[in-house]
Amino acid sequence: LTADLPVGPPDQIRPLIDRLWEVGIPHVVFSMEAGTRADHVVRAVERAGDTGLITGVRGRGLELGAGNLLNDLATAGIDHVSVYYAAHRRDIHDPIFGVGDHVAAEDVIRRVRSKEITPVAEIVLVDATLRELEDTLQALNAQSVRNAGFWALAEPTETTVPALGANALPQAAARV
Repeated sequence: LTADLPVGPPDQIRPLIDRLWEVGIPHVVFSMEAGTRADHVVRAVERAGDTGLITGVRGRGLELGAGNLLNDLATAGIDHVSVYYAAHRRDIHDPIFGVGDHVAAEDVIRRVRSKEITPVAEIVLVDATLRELEDTLQALNAQSVRNAGFWALAEPTETTVPALGANALPQAAARV
């Protein structure tokens, strides 16, 4: 069991972490978005780790790799860092996650591995990334990324670029 939580001020996150522990959810992943305060992320990870939870952080390479955040997360006891990784190709990844994020994501993977923290790739499935899925997984394997999560950007319509149509989801799941 895993709970995904947005990062917020410590006084908001602390009771949520405590409640997760009380109900027996052993794993929490904090989602880091643009504008998230680094000190809030670090405090959330510290609190979750002190409580006994397996703890991860998820986000774009641009946010995760900023400043001393990875060093601070390592010191706080983070178990894994999940970085969005749309595709092995920058021309597919950056339009989804922002200019420069592909380079930042690969840098985060290298830095996380050097700190002996588990890197996880979060792969968004849209038409372009699904076409490159095998090559992307090979590229991640070459970077010693052994864990990946997948999520689809889908709409109920047949073809809404870049989202997958809902009818494409079973095939996407089968490919994964």
